Formats: sequence, C-alpha cells, structure tokens
Amino acid sequence: MNVASQVYQAVWSARWLLLLLAVSTLLLFRDFESTTRGVEAPIAGRWRFEPYFLTGLRFKGSSMLHLTAGYNKNLYGKSTTTDVLLKSDLQAKVLRNRLTPNLQDFVASSLEEIEYSAEKELPASQDNRPLDLLQYMIEGAQGEDLEPERLAHLQLMVNLAGIHTTSAAITHAIYDLCEHPEYVNELREETEEVLRLDGGWQKGTHSKLHKLDSFLKESQRFSPPTLLSFNRVVLTPLTLSNGTHIPAGTHISVASRHIQFDPDVTPDPDNFDGLRYYWLRQQAPTDSHRHDFANADGTNMNFGAGRYACPGRFFASMELKMLLAHLLLKYDFRFPPGTVTRPPNLVIDEFLGPNPWAKILLRKRHRDFVGKKES
Repeated sequence: MNVASQVYQAVWSARWLLLLLAVSTLLLFRDFESTTRGVEAPIAGRWRFEPYFLTGLRFKGSSMLHLTAGYNKNLYGKSTTTDVLLKSDLQAKVLRNRLTPNLQDFVASSLEEIEYSAEKELPASQDNRPLDLLQYMIEGAQGEDLEPERLAHLQLMVNLAGIHTTSAAITHAIYDLCEHPEYVNELREETEEVLRLDGGWQKGTHSKLHKLDSFLKESQRFSPPTLLSFNRVVLTPLTLSNGTHIPAGTHISVASRHIQFDPDVTPDPDNFDGLRYYWLRQQAPTDSHRHDFANADGTNMNFGAGRYACPGRFFASMELKMLLAHLLLKYDFRFPPGTVTRPPNLVIDEFLGPNPWAKILLRKRHRDFVGKKES
C-alpha cells in the first residue's frame, strides 16, 4: 500500500472527528470575532460558509444571552451601542422569497371573497378610488417605493405588525393567567362591574379597565414582541453626550426588555405582579397615563419611542382588553393536570413568540354575563 492510500484511509477513518473539528473551529472563530468586535446581538445574518443546521441552532435562543451580557456590562459599552447590529432584513427576505411568489396560488380561491369585499365592504371615495391602506401607500409612495413588488412587501409587513403581534400578546396573557390563576376572579369582577355601569361596551369602556390594563402590561413586560426596540439607521455621523461616536450607516437599537428588568426601573423585576401598574396608577392618579399599557417612554419601549412610536398601540390596547374580557367572562381555562408553569417562549434572534405547542383546557362558563346598566 503506497503512502497516498495510507493517508486516504487515515482521513476516511477520522472523517467524523475532522467534521467535529471543523465545526468547533467555526464556532470558536465566531466567538473570537464576537469577542474582538464586541457582543453582536442579534446575529441575524448567516455567514457565507456556515452550515444551515448551525444557523438553526443559533436562531434557537442565543440572543437573550447576548443581550443580557451586553446590558449587564454597560448601557454605554461597546456591547450595546454600535455593535448591537441588525445585520439583515431576514423577515423581509422570508416574505419576499417564500410567501410573495406563492400569492398567485391563493388568489383564485379567494377571488369571490375579494370581489365581494371590494364591492360591499370597502368604502369608496368620490372618484371611485378605494379608501384602504394599499391606496394610501400608493398615493404616498415615491421612487422605488411605487414598485408593485415593494408595495406588496410593505403590505405584508404591515399585516404582520398589526395581526401577529396582537395574536401573540393575547396568547401570552392567557398563558400568564393559567400560571397565575389568582388574578382571574379579580379581573372578572372589574370587567363585570365596568360593563354593568356602562351598559355594555361603549367608546370609553376599555379605558376604565385599569386592572386588566395592568395585567396585560405586566404580561408584555415578561414576553414582549421583541428584545430590541427603537431600531434606527444612522444617516450622518453622530456623537452621543458620553462621547460615543456612531458612524454613518450604523444600525442601532435599544435593549428594551432588559430596561424593564432593571431594578432601578422596575422594583423586584423577576416577580410577576399582574397589578403592578394598577397600584402605581393609584399612587399617582394625576400622572396615571404613564402606567397605561399603550404608553411609550424611556422605560417602556415595547411600542418604540418618540415621534415614530407605534401609531396603532391604542387600538391594540383596546382590542386586547376586549378579547381578554370576553374570554374571562365566557370561559374558564387552565393548564392540563401536572402543568403549573407556562411554556417557555420561542426566541428567534431578537423576536419572542408564544409556544405554539402548549395545551390549555377550556370550557364554557355556566354563568353568562351581559352588561346592563343598573336602573
């Protein structure tokens, strides 16, 4: 047997060891790169030569560790300023590459419903233009934003932001109620009392459900839609008040969830207190709006911050209260026997989602409540 054959046999015999060595080297290289350049959280981009299964492993739950390390190190340190990058528009790519090309497959089956909606349900302007979001986007778009493909992607992203987030929030709230059933009766009593006094749902009814509002806000504090908020791209070089220089083109964001778990912001932050913001509201009634679920400020950035904070947060608050109130009044729900804690959230990069495989037991209540104004 010649030398070449011996080398080939040795390599073939050790192929799994070499594969393991290659994977370990790749991971060590990424750790070294992250250490020398600062903690990168979240790592949304895929390295060119990275195997897809490793990408999947990274997407499972590493972001929370990165963000925690960055926040605990120093709010103004390199871990949480210019090196906290959003390296790709992953979600937009998924929509563009996976969902949008398949829309044609669904149009034919939905055509009748679409035509009925366009004719009967959508209001029309005086010049017969439809009064809907897509038309508003067309009228407000300029340049490349007028391309049909881009308008379609924007419409999908708006749907994602307006529908998925509400569905996730109500699911989180149900899980939290199942884990903390001590709040069920108190929230029911408040809902029944407010609806009785208002004679059912009125325009301002939702704003009187202070305990329900508090519970939803505490649920969101533990399970926000994203670990990061206030995502921005720096267009011109910027120097902060502490001297940190941010070059143009940098993607920056704020570790919003970790702000709310800072003891200086939220006392006893690891304890779930469904009435936390209700009691804070009682202590400062003249400044009670600060503790609203829909409020956006420097300590609660789940809806963004500043001029571009989520404009639909007030509608979302109203919607969530009506949904949770309906469920509380109509149904009993709990975890199956043997389950006492809520299922862990899914974490994909900076995004959190409720566990879709969890089970709850649901039954209709014997006592049905219909709000009627007392005479």
